[in-house]
Amino acid sequence: MDLDPSTLNRALPLRDQIYHQIRNLIVIGQMRPGDVINEVSIAEALGVSRTPVREAVKRISDEGLVNILAQTGTYVAPISRADLEEAYIIRRALEMESTRGAAAKFSPAAGELLEDNMAAHRLAISRGRYATAIQSSTTSFTGPSPKSAACR
Repeated sequence: MDLDPSTLNRALPLRDQIYHQIRNLIVIGQMRPGDVINEVSIAEALGVSRTPVREAVKRISDEGLVNILAQTGTYVAPISRADLEEAYIIRRALEMESTRGAAAKFSPAAGELLEDNMAAHRLAISRGRYATAIQSSTTSFTGPSPKSAACR
């Protein structure tokens, strides 16, 4: 499990930062369905108390990515085929609509940004850095910078 304490900004709420780190590990598959989530180990790895870790895990549990079982433990939730199919249908519809809207605003600068993103994605995959590839492909066009600068 790759938890990086150096990325924590003590001036910001720890629970939110820890939430993003743990959730990302689940989403990219570094924490797999059925894996135990040990709040004490996570707190020690990050150099924080257990409270912000517990709050982050609770929030992830509210999203259905984690199962908290009383007297048993906390585990990454299994993914059912029905959940995958539903997520695929929803994501496909959202991406198609987003693509329609973006195409109308597509500019040469956005084209260059897309090419750069695709090159970075290919490079990460060729180096076996799958988490980086997933992260770069899901954030490059969702942040404020590309939207405001390249897609006007």
